[in-house]
Formats: sequence, structure tokens, C-alpha cells
Amino acid sequence: MRNVCPPAFQQRIARAGGLNRYGGPNYRLAWSQAETQRAGGVWVHDRYAGYREVYVANGSPFPPRHGYWILMEWVPPEDFNGEAAYFFLHRDETTGLCTLGPYPHRGRYQIAVKLIWTTVDDGVMQIEPWPLNSAVIDMVIPVIMAGKRDSVQRRKQFAAAEKIRAERKMDAAIESLMNDAKRPLLLPGKIEDRIRLMEKQWSEYLAKQPKINRSVQQIQA
Repeated sequence: MRNVCPPAFQQRIARAGGLNRYGGPNYRLAWSQAETQRAGGVWVHDRYAGYREVYVANGSPFPPRHGYWILMEWVPPEDFNGEAAYFFLHRDETTGLCTLGPYPHRGRYQIAVKLIWTTVDDGVMQIEPWPLNSAVIDMVIPVIMAGKRDSVQRRKQFAAAEKIRAERKMDAAIESLMNDAKRPLLLPGKIEDRIRLMEKQWSEYLAKQPKINRSVQQIQA
């Protein structure tokens, strides 16, 4: 069953959470068995490799078994660290595809919270969906917004962790090119060309690192 959030209820959510720079709501409701986004990868169960739509609730091309509401939050494009970093960090080495799909030039909606209760009955987890009521507007959204205002240190830690992860990936890629005995026909000149290409990508990544202070100002604005 494909449910659609009543327009009047979505308008209340928009008033509570505000609008983004493009005039869309910062928060919106989506149904777990309907909301999809494009992703790249390999799906062994149907032998598919490439880009396809997957359900945000479970990351699968097949809908989740349970239907429930999801509160989606708009994330601005600068939070994805620029195109160079985005594709460098999320490139699948086997297929060359970006696991997160195309770069979100106008931002992207991501899961803020799944509106469900979970219980365990005789060792089996049961999922019970929340009904649409004022608790989403009066309780859930204010808590999320308060958490964002209090997340400066976490944003700094995340940016530092992303830089370390990219450095390690860069080092591993260069080491693999230099020491891989399975490539006897890869001439030294070709290796140097590839290293120069990766160094160029790395320079673009560093040049496009977002400034923490600027991000904080945008959140507070």
C-alpha cells in the first residue's frame, strides 16, 4: 500500500521545521514502501550491476515488508564535501560506480527518524508504525532541530574523520599500484600517470573542504 502524507499535515510540518533555500520544506514525511533514491552497486540476488532506484528504508531495490512513515530531513549540498570528495570517498572500486548515486547539487532528503515502535515477542522483533498525529510536529521535529544546534563539535569530529578516511584510501590506492604483482604489463610510466591523477583528485578534495564556521552560521541562520 502506498500512503501519501495529507497536504494539510505536511504544511504543519513545513511551518514547524521551516523551508530550505530552494523553498522546499526542511522536513517532510515519506512512506517506507514508496520513497526511493538512486544508488550504484552490485546486487547479487538478481545479478544486476549499475545504477538503480533503491528504497531508502532498507537500501534494497525491493520494498520493505513493513509499511510506516519516515521523517525525512533536507541536507544541504555543502554537507557532502563537494563533488571531488563525494566521488572519491564513495566510489566502488570494483565497478567504478558511486554507491550514493549522483552528487546532490540541490541537497538531498535523508532519513531523520523512522516513525515506528519496536518490540520483541518470543524472540521475534515486531514493528508497529506510529499514527500521524501532533507528536511528530510537537515533539520529534523540535528535538531534531535542537540536536542540530548542539552539534558543532560532532560536525568537527566528522570532518576530521572524513579527512583521515580519505588519506588512508589515497595511501592504499598508491601502495596497491606500486606493489601489485598481478599487473606485470603495467609500465612504470602508467603507474606514475595514475598516481598523478589520484594526487590531482586529492588536491581537489582538500580545496573543496567545507569551512566548519560557515556551516555553523548556516545552521544558525
